[in-house]
Amino acid sequence: MPSFFSTFGRLPGTSWILGLSVFAGLFEGFGLTLFVPLLALMNDSGADQTGLLAIVTGFMTKLDLRVEVGSMLVVMTLLIVVGFLLGYIQRRAVHKAFNDYILVLRHKLLGGMLNSSWPHLSKQASGEVVSNLILETSQTSTGLMMQVHIAVSAIQVVVLGSFSAVLSPLLFSITVVFSLLIVLMSLPFLRRSDLFGKGLTKANQRFGFHTVDYLRGAYLIKTTAAEDISLERLDSLSDRVYRMRLGLDLLSALFQFLLQVSPVILVATLIAAGYFWLGIETATILTFLLMMARTMPRVAEVQQRYQSYLSYRPAFVVVDTMIEACERNAERVLRSGRQLPNFSETIKFEGVSLRFADSQSPLIDNVHLEIPRNHMVALVGSSGAGKTTVINLLAGLYRPDTGSVLIDGVDLEDIDLREWRSKIGYVTQDAVTFNDTIRNNLCFAKSGLSDQDIQDALAMANLDSFVAQLPDGLDTVVGENGVRLSGGQRQRLALARALLGKPSLLLLDEATSALDNETERVIQNAIETLADHLTIIVVAHRLSTITRADHVYVMEEGRVVESGNYSSLLAQNGRFAELHDLQLRTGS
Repeated sequence: MPSFFSTFGRLPGTSWILGLSVFAGLFEGFGLTLFVPLLALMNDSGADQTGLLAIVTGFMTKLDLRVEVGSMLVVMTLLIVVGFLLGYIQRRAVHKAFNDYILVLRHKLLGGMLNSSWPHLSKQASGEVVSNLILETSQTSTGLMMQVHIAVSAIQVVVLGSFSAVLSPLLFSITVVFSLLIVLMSLPFLRRSDLFGKGLTKANQRFGFHTVDYLRGAYLIKTTAAEDISLERLDSLSDRVYRMRLGLDLLSALFQFLLQVSPVILVATLIAAGYFWLGIETATILTFLLMMARTMPRVAEVQQRYQSYLSYRPAFVVVDTMIEACERNAERVLRSGRQLPNFSETIKFEGVSLRFADSQSPLIDNVHLEIPRNHMVALVGSSGAGKTTVINLLAGLYRPDTGSVLIDGVDLEDIDLREWRSKIGYVTQDAVTFNDTIRNNLCFAKSGLSDQDIQDALAMANLDSFVAQLPDGLDTVVGENGVRLSGGQRQRLALARALLGKPSLLLLDEATSALDNETERVIQNAIETLADHLTIIVVAHRLSTITRADHVYVMEEGRVVESGNYSSLLAQNGRFAELHDLQLRTGS
């Protein structure tokens, strides 16, 4: 758990804020101290045990101000108002810094996540990430704001306390002893706040994670009549959040009661000690009490906000851990890497192997592939054979343990990945759609596209007639995960988006698996037409979709076991022929 001072100062402008608080305290302190000479003038007694009247009189004389009640009242009021004005400016600065930090922190977290390597990013639980981005960033920023408030209040306690010490050392000594007793009494509250804060952070994370998970699985929940049990589980997690939050709030209420009662007891003690036992002038006692009326709330703020800080502190660990993990797993992108104006020759896999650290067997092992430009190449094999891994390696999402992926003879490790990926169109089996319009889904991350470009892409994906029938056309919102579209329509939308980018390389990972035979044939014709001027790599389950492929690689258990064109592979009566016969028998 980070210490108070290890995170102090993260909030932007902290030094400026603390400087303002010093001057605000000085102006307010000077103004309040003038009550003693002011009361002496009003009583016309000349009594001023602290000698402040003489000091103020000398100062006002130098300024050619008459030493009288009216002028002193004006000076005192101006000093206090300036102090309050500086306090207002300081509070504005704190709130701006708080909101600025949330903005910067969320940008840093989002940037860290999106720029981290795919192996790291793919392991993240979306519910936990959303909770961290929305809740924990706010908690962290609030904790930092509490730190600044604590420092500001502490500075002003010191400044006003110094004036109080000059005003009456005896009364000040009593106040210090009393304050130390209050601090000792508050320690159990602070320890409990820390525990509740840790529990609340964990409870919020679990609730956020499972809520997103269950909402994503709402279709399964509805179709299996699992609403009640799902609600029961979420209610249980919500109840845990409730109990942690309530415990923290009740503890805070009790602590606040202690802080409200203690100043009353202190005031009574100071009056009794000053008037009955120490014989201090009434004007001095009243001014000291006025000073305490401004100081003690700040003492209470230090204690109360420190308790709040402890409840927010666990969020620091969550956010810092997430940022550090993203930085450790940042994707290696050569911004200064070699640029490829166009993919013009061939893609080669030379002895490529990849194994995850926690896996006993490799995903792919010693794979050799060759994909000439403007050819259609297919990857087939049973589930888990390594086909999608090849696609991910080609996109630079994974880095091979051994071997090389070569683009026109250049190792992908030495190429600017962002520039290379901009030449790729990618369509997966689970088509990615955003809760936005069809137009914005098509034009995602692309600019300068005309309506004709969009219509051409829709026509190639056989989606143009469907869009034309919609009341809002291209401006139709597709819903979360494309819920307003069928599975086939989502895949055609994804295909149109890929084609709209005019890629040099089109990767189709089971891209037509959810389409009916008629639509699949239309899209296959379009793809085969594109193959004359576009390199296409197809991961296929249905072998009927790759009859026109220039070359087919058959993969099993991470290895290429056969290669050739469709007819030659059938003639070999090997693994490809087995898959072909199996599909004929099952009709898949």
